[in-house]
Amino acid sequence: VDTGWKATSRPMLEFYNSNAQFGGGRSLARIYGEIGNLGENSKLYFAVADSSKNLQDRTVIDKDGNVGINTTTPASKLSINGGLHVGGDSDAGDNNLLVDGTVGCGVITQSGTTLANTYQPLDAELTSLAALSYVAASFVKMTGANTFALRTIGETADDLEGTIDHDSLANTHGAIQPLDSGLTSLAGLTYVSDSFIKVTAEDTYAIRTIGETKTDLSLNNVSNVATDDTAYDATSWNTNADATTKNAIRDKIETMGTAIGLNTPKVTNATHTGEVTGATALTIADNIVDEANLKLDTGPTNDYVLTADSTKSGGMKWAALAGGFQTQGDVLDDLNTLGVVGADSEFLVGTGAGALAWESGATARTSLDLGTGDSPQFTALILTDLPTSISIDELDYMEYASDVLAQAAYVPSGFHSVTFKTTAQLDIAIKKWGTAALLLDGNSDYLEIADSADWDIFADNTENWTVDFWVYRDSGTNPGDFNSLLGQQKNTDNFWDIHIDDHVNEYIGLISNSGGVSKVNIVTTTTVTADTWVHIALVKVADDYALYVDGVRAGTAINDTDQFTYAAPLFIGGRG
Repeated sequence: VDTGWKATSRPMLEFYNSNAQFGGGRSLARIYGEIGNLGENSKLYFAVADSSKNLQDRTVIDKDGNVGINTTTPASKLSINGGLHVGGDSDAGDNNLLVDGTVGCGVITQSGTTLANTYQPLDAELTSLAALSYVAASFVKMTGANTFALRTIGETADDLEGTIDHDSLANTHGAIQPLDSGLTSLAGLTYVSDSFIKVTAEDTYAIRTIGETKTDLSLNNVSNVATDDTAYDATSWNTNADATTKNAIRDKIETMGTAIGLNTPKVTNATHTGEVTGATALTIADNIVDEANLKLDTGPTNDYVLTADSTKSGGMKWAALAGGFQTQGDVLDDLNTLGVVGADSEFLVGTGAGALAWESGATARTSLDLGTGDSPQFTALILTDLPTSISIDELDYMEYASDVLAQAAYVPSGFHSVTFKTTAQLDIAIKKWGTAALLLDGNSDYLEIADSADWDIFADNTENWTVDFWVYRDSGTNPGDFNSLLGQQKNTDNFWDIHIDDHVNEYIGLISNSGGVSKVNIVTTTTVTADTWVHIALVKVADDYALYVDGVRAGTAINDTDQFTYAAPLFIGGRG
């Protein structure tokens, strides 16, 4: 029977094996009570060692008389986590009930619904269907109120035939329309090869030959242009020196122009064909065959650009563009002074008024008054969304974060500067989210944050607090008997921390001392699992404290008398 310090909150009866031959030095079983507030949180636990010789809570009885088997939080008078088998040796499976024999009971319910409501008897009105003898390719016909009969395909067709109004079928359904009366003349046409259809009157059509169609379209003047055996194109004109061939091409063009009315140049000011000089206005409308050069010449060197004159009407008019071409000295003229093509990685630099030159990187740097040793300088530098690593003066960010970045950290309102101690660093290999997580070797490294009222968890018994974080415990290390995760320490008599206790089972716990006196202690039997991310939370509601592991409450404590603070930094991963 445990009569030590734990007896004040968990008196227990323990069955202990001291025989070394049978794995002695271990507890075989334990019966213990959890007092809490007497009559409020009291529980009686029955724990048995598992195959790894670790005690596991198997059965619990709470203050309301609820019994939990394989669960420590019974929600009813009997809560069983797993299958229940009454009689026999076979396994019923998880959360199943297997009974060998007969179960006598009242109304059986499933999720609040009686089986009588879940499974309905066959509708009384459909019972006549059961008497039918079904055969292949048959249909069921309702012959009366709640009366059915089988019908063959032929009988079903006859049944449906009597319901169809054949005389009004087209008008009723609109499915079959008569031929449009306006197209009936097409049915009387006799179609022949190379023919066209011409509308000769409203809803009247006739077949026309190619010759008749050409006459209809006034294309007789170009009868042989499309079928001439001689191929004429731009290449023929440019490469053929035979005047006869070129004259033939010209004749074909003139013939086509006459046929479609293109031979007359539509120049409204016909006296000024060719080059038009001075301020004489020239208007060109629609189409033109003759060549026309449009130029406004006001002097021996200055040319002007023609632009559309929107103030004119009756065809497109042209006017001199205001400003014309840029005079000597614009950027285009300056580029013409280069005379050479820039090489790879060269820069275009203005070396004087109207003068440009290509320069190498070194020469351009000199022009900008930058030496090879110049480095950019930043004031109040803020780094956010850091990549996997950055280099500052050839020093790796991961190793020198505390020396290079943390010392000059920008601290906005509501946040705190963090100092990396010894080898504490950010690691990108194992992370919960983002790009990295804090890596601590459990030897001498930790984080330190200056004292703040933000850490005064125990200062007021009426306030509510939550402190939570994620931890990834490496199974390849031996953490020892006591490992601090988060807390404050002024000295050995004044400190608090959330820690992993007992290097065998890795239990989560909370301890706080003030003036050398223990204040709030939570001792649990909940292991912080290795090689995975585990969520830890300390929740304080007024004077009630509770530790949670992955959302499951691991232990509680009450401090309804003392209020205290610590004038000490906050440490992460150690006590400083």
